[in-house]
Amino acid sequence: MASRKKKLEKEDTTEELLECAKLLSDFQHKPEAAAFLEPVDWEQLGLPDYPKIIKNPIDLGTIEKKFDAKHYANAFDFADDVRLVWTNAKTYNQPGSGIYMVAENLSKQFERKFARIKKSGVGRKKRVEKVTGKESCQEDRVRFTELIKQLSSEELGVVVEMIEKKCPQALHE
Repeated sequence: MASRKKKLEKEDTTEELLECAKLLSDFQHKPEAAAFLEPVDWEQLGLPDYPKIIKNPIDLGTIEKKFDAKHYANAFDFADDVRLVWTNAKTYNQPGSGIYMVAENLSKQFERKFARIKKSGVGRKKRVEKVTGKESCQEDRVRFTELIKQLSSEELGVVVEMIEKKCPQALHE
């Protein structure tokens, strides 16, 4: 029965969302992600200001439930929620604290791995147009620049090699 369910899910889910599901699972199995697997129990932890500061709480377990309920139309919707996990942790916790540093590290790892997922692009374009009323090429360039700055020199070399192979004129313009 479980294998039938998996088969149905695969048939109903786009390739980009299947890749997102794998990415989510990878993060859920990282020991350092333990604090992000379930909703913050702010009452149990004695954090009465948590709901005042964090207006849209989310965690990796909730993302998994939303994923299973087919809440995400595309990879970009999924990524928005994952990014919110890290943003919430960095918003509530002090820079330099353990949770803040883990969230920052996981955020960088997520962005590197998410960038490797081949996306349809349809959802992103529609969402950008809906939010801004037009396509935002500049926003995409700024985001790309931010991500590139986070790469090690070795990783950057791999990116340059990929660009050289797929679009050599891009490096000479």
